[in-house]
Amino acid sequence: MIFSESSRISQDPLNMLPILILVNHQAAVDIIGIIGQSGSAKEVVIAVQEAAERLFQAFETNLEEAEINDSTDTKPTRVKRNTPMQELEILIDLSAAG
Repeated sequence: MIFSESSRISQDPLNMLPILILVNHQAAVDIIGIIGQSGSAKEVVIAVQEAAERLFQAFETNLEEAEINDSTDTKPTRVKRNTPMQELEILIDLSAAG
């Protein structure tokens, strides 16, 4: 199947949302803002719903495991990760931008 260049560009940013909401960096916040402003409102709502479902599922299944790992994790990380509350705030802001 052949896609036009503009079709691929308009669809790819929404596929990046699950990755971008994890990153605690101003550039990620800026990109998410651009996605919210320039994306199709329907597609943005769907992307936010999917990301929220993953976030809530993570709350339910990994809450205890995350607390244990946070207290014992000594591995250095390259990118500072958002907390689940920060991720939720990003999703709320994104849904309000549309």
